[in-house]
Amino acid sequence: MAATHRRTGVARNLVTEALRQAGGERVDLLSEDAAAPFYRSFPHFEKPGFRLYPFHNAD
Repeated sequence: MAATHRRTGVARNLVTEALRQAGGERVDLLSEDAAAPFYRSFPHFEKPGFRLYPFHNAD
């Protein structure tokens, strides 16, 4: 989002409306570290998680 439009509620409204229209009870998501404060601003529970790459060779 352009810096001039940040902190105006656009992203929050998009997330809220998408969830409402989908008829869901929750959203399970992965977030980049920088976006975590935004998602923490919603009612939530945090659970640790892992992203597994079973076919990726570890070096």
